[in-house]
Amino acid sequence: MKTQKRLVTAALPYVNNVPHLGNLIQVLSADVYARYCRSAGFKTLYVCGTDEYGTATETKASALGLSPKELCDEFHKIHREIYQWFNISFDIFGRTSSAEHTQVVQDLFTQLDEAGYITQHTSQQFYCASCQFFLADRYIEGMCPHCQYEKAKGDQCEKCGQLLDPTDLIEPYCIMCQKKPDLKQTENLYINLPALKDKLVKWLDDSQIENFWPSNAVHLTREWLKKGLNERAITRDLKWGIPVPKEGFENKVFYVWFDAPIGYISLTKSLTADWKDWWQDEENTKLVQFVGKDNISFHSILFPSLLLGTKEKWTMVKLLSSSEYLNYENSKFSKSSHTGVFGDDVQKTGIDCDMWRYYLMCHRPEKADTSFLWHDFQERINADLIGNLGNFVNRTLSFYYKFFGQELEEFQELSEIWSPVRAKEVLAIEALEAAHIKGALAHILSICDQANKQIQEYAPWKRIKEEPNATKIFLSNWIYVIRNLAILIEPYLPNTAGKIFQMLNLKTLSIQDLEKRGGIIKISQPQILFRKLESEYINTLKSQFGGAKETNLMQETSIKEETKQVYFDQNIALSVMQIIKVEKHPEADKLFILELKEDEESLKTRTIVSGLVGIYSESELLDKKIIVVENLKKTKLRGTESQGMLTAVSSEEDHDDCEVLMADSHIPLGTRLVTYERINASLDTSLPTLKAQKFFACPIFAQEGYIFAQGEQLYFHKIGTPVSVKRIKNGPVG
Repeated sequence: MKTQKRLVTAALPYVNNVPHLGNLIQVLSADVYARYCRSAGFKTLYVCGTDEYGTATETKASALGLSPKELCDEFHKIHREIYQWFNISFDIFGRTSSAEHTQVVQDLFTQLDEAGYITQHTSQQFYCASCQFFLADRYIEGMCPHCQYEKAKGDQCEKCGQLLDPTDLIEPYCIMCQKKPDLKQTENLYINLPALKDKLVKWLDDSQIENFWPSNAVHLTREWLKKGLNERAITRDLKWGIPVPKEGFENKVFYVWFDAPIGYISLTKSLTADWKDWWQDEENTKLVQFVGKDNISFHSILFPSLLLGTKEKWTMVKLLSSSEYLNYENSKFSKSSHTGVFGDDVQKTGIDCDMWRYYLMCHRPEKADTSFLWHDFQERINADLIGNLGNFVNRTLSFYYKFFGQELEEFQELSEIWSPVRAKEVLAIEALEAAHIKGALAHILSICDQANKQIQEYAPWKRIKEEPNATKIFLSNWIYVIRNLAILIEPYLPNTAGKIFQMLNLKTLSIQDLEKRGGIIKISQPQILFRKLESEYINTLKSQFGGAKETNLMQETSIKEETKQVYFDQNIALSVMQIIKVEKHPEADKLFILELKEDEESLKTRTIVSGLVGIYSESELLDKKIIVVENLKKTKLRGTESQGMLTAVSSEEDHDDCEVLMADSHIPLGTRLVTYERINASLDTSLPTLKAQKFFACPIFAQEGYIFAQGEQLYFHKIGTPVSVKRIKNGPVG
């Protein structure tokens, strides 16, 4: 019998940086699993929060001239906003710097101490004479004794994953001053892992981890045990951390590795008074934890040992879902060198959230490191979401809507459709239950493969002439498959599932509804689920976010050309002006001459010539506030001087159609368009005059109704509202 409660955690993200796409893997994987659990009818709690103590926080805060608390406040907000944009369905996203967390950590420490699992040792610790303080592990780097990686940190080698003591490092140095530190004596508290080994091994064996955990988690855990467990320090000489409640150690704090995993418990306690129903009810609760490979040992050895050493009976991890690293274009993510896509960048690309969610999960690094590749991202989205899923949904609903209208008659099941569909549904649910996130998604998409193949073979566009009723029944069955598809993809693509349910005029359904038939009374007019990712825009983004150099000479040349773009904020002035006079050009049938008012206070005007005849009437333009390229070089068009250019989105379907970029009536004349970072900044009023080719060298696009320049969303200066269009939502701006 399956346990009826699901406790889901993602490794607490460290708060001293902006998460990149690789960091998002665990949070997003846990979200998919938690959404599945809720849909399957399990009482579910998804717990996460920022990990705020430790050396890295102190170091970063010091470098920025902030207190650790100020730094944590700022980055917690950044993390929260990024996860909200990604539609992460936390039940709580809290902080380890809370008073609740301090109380829980100190209580568990006291239990371990009273049980005899805490020891005291005098040890040699590095002291930097230049900086005049003891160096915590993250203040020290050196060569890893296991793999010879030259920049291993004092607590762990990020290359081979081995946990380290700072004294293990070869040729260590202080990261603050680069000088070699000296060893001095200091006294700290340790957890006696050897004394807990028997309990730990019994728990691991009883849990049958080989049957439930990924191979990398099993291998690393068993290797750790094979090498033997050592006592491990749990206190350190720092100021930013949880105070140690033991006489003689009041001026020390707990190691972040000790306090951070306890955050899962303290965050739950801060959410609900019934927290023990989750954390002390193992018989009825399945704990599933999502971690990267660098966090495996903390969740398979250290955190379980800590819990086993207390007097309480805890809910222990049942399934440890671990993954490898996601890199960027075969190199590492680096905020400082502008390499890779970070959480705050994603929002500015204009690419739908569900597209990012899909790619990160279908590309999830489950057995080996993988890389985010722009060309692969484009191919997977265009092939899988548009060519497969989107094609199935759109062609089915559009054909039915066109020939049979909105209403569906009583459901008549066709076994040739449902037998293979049900088999794929079962495989998808079994994979989700085992937290095989990537495999489950493949099973779900295979339903679309089957659908497109069977619809193509059936050819309803031919059969409708001779067998209209049979064709109607055939398509009705596929509409119910679309309903089930929306149920199954909701954990991965919540926005897309919502759009499908709306087209079917249904409320959001759950996995428990898969076997039900009937209920769809009528469908709404079908909508396009996804917009194609064009190569020109993807190349722009790839250039903007850097990445590894290509070896192919033609690709290198292409990249060099892409980097010759004009930087928008420094070179282009797009301003709000009002059309006060419209007349047709006497020498050209398709041109208007527009007189524009430039600002609210002066009487200054300018004239521009624009080819809008046949697209807009004079009355549709008069008095409208439009967006104009203010600093474009003057030119003569059919004998009339044009002192700038209005901007418009060109239709991708009809190249003779466009939509002028306009501003609402409350936007003041003269307001400039800026990127997000410059909404409240002072602007340069003396930008250089631009030739037309210089303007068009800066890619400006509409994506899903919003305007982007070089991949960054545009806003009205000082107002803060985004620039948008209503009719033509995707296309180049010129």
